[in-house]
Amino acid sequence: MVNNAKCIAKSNEEKGCVLAKSFFLPKPYPEPPMADIDYPHQYSKTGHITNKVILRQLCMLKLYKVPGPNSISNIVLTKCADILIDRLYYIYLAIYNNKLYYSL
Repeated sequence: MVNNAKCIAKSNEEKGCVLAKSFFLPKPYPEPPMADIDYPHQYSKTGHITNKVILRQLCMLKLYKVPGPNSISNIVLTKCADILIDRLYYIYLAIYNNKLYYSL
């Protein structure tokens, strides 16, 4: 049975809550992790990670896509590439050398 009762929002806070609920859906529940995943071996012929390679990949990002799990938007990464490039280099180098994979 559908509840068709109407509520009247009087304060600005109540109006804001109603507006937010109508425009922004709640986040979906995360899928449970899969226990028996057999990941492929890391591809060893990718070449060396360099600042130039990272910068080229940053330039290929679509600027206004929805942020991923880290909540960093692509436009921030692209516009701040000159500031972030050295830090990203060490992060990606550590990931590659330690053969780390993204955790779901």
